[in-house]
Amino acid sequence: MNEVLRKLIALQGIDSEISQINAKRKSLPEEIQKIDDEFDAIKARVDQCRAQMEETAKRHRELEEKLKKAGESLKKAKEKLLEVKTNKEYQAGLLEIEAMEKKNEEYEEAIILILDEIDGQKKDLKEKEAHLRAEEKKHEEKRKELTGELEAIDDKLLACLEQRKQLTASLPPDILKKYEQIKAINHGLAVVPAWREVCSGCHMNIPPQLYNELYAGDKLIYCPECNRILYWYNQSKDNV
Repeated sequence: MNEVLRKLIALQGIDSEISQINAKRKSLPEEIQKIDDEFDAIKARVDQCRAQMEETAKRHRELEEKLKKAGESLKKAKEKLLEVKTNKEYQAGLLEIEAMEKKNEEYEEAIILILDEIDGQKKDLKEKEAHLRAEEKKHEEKRKELTGELEAIDDKLLACLEQRKQLTASLPPDILKKYEQIKAINHGLAVVPAWREVCSGCHMNIPPQLYNELYAGDKLIYCPECNRILYWYNQSKDNV
């Protein structure tokens, strides 16, 4: 194979790898942000559950305080009833006590309901906290994995860039310029294999005579359709 062509194939391989690395360098922070957001959402649900339980506990305390004051008022009303002198005052006192007792019953019923609500919230919070602990471990492990991959990928990129620098320095400037031009207009792909008279870049047929010259591999051949640099590659060996 032509030495220049061999180097161009190698350069294309490095450039493709650099492109993949750069795509990964962009996607990894997005992946990290995504798992952070998902974990923050789990924490937010736990915090919301705690806040709801605190609000319910506050309502419970308020009801208990109202029941306590109502009980004190009821006690005073009963004591006052013992001091009345007329039947009319006595009947009025009984009606007042009856209303107070009814109100106290309402407070007691509300307290029972709110205690049931608190029990349900405690159970829900316990389940959410257990889920949070399990997800926290998974999150830490996944974040460590992605962060490590991001750190390692920078070293890999530097190595590829160094290889590219050495390779491009060994290529004729006019050939390198042509390669860069072709790569720029073909989505980063300037050198592609051909097999069975078909260009793998544009998937168009290659004239038989040109394909025979390509098979010889002793000079640079350009696809007549997409202008990419071609090299012959026996794809059937990949299916063995």
